[in-house]
Amino acid sequence: MPLSTYYPPDSSVPLPFPSPAGVTSTQAPFNPSQFCFGHRRKRRILFSQAQIYELERRFRQQKYLSAPEREHLATFIGLTPTQVKIWFQNHRYKTKKSKKE
Repeated sequence: MPLSTYYPPDSSVPLPFPSPAGVTSTQAPFNPSQFCFGHRRKRRILFSQAQIYELERRFRQQKYLSAPEREHLATFIGLTPTQVKIWFQNHRYKTKKSKKE
């Protein structure tokens, strides 16, 4: 496919190659971290110490949570069930990895 399909001539996104000699651009230089196919990256969520304490306390009791348990814990500590699920997945991976080493 031609490149103009992705970057129309009137696009505010600069082309990923230098301008021809003698042509000046008034646009800011291309920063790939700003763009990801038109979507901005989600900001990293930092958990409070109280949330981490409760997550770790629950993890020591149970390595896996059912959906209702996850929902209850998420409501209790002020997170979404998805955040709790991902935290548990990551923590299981980290503990498994640290035991290998």
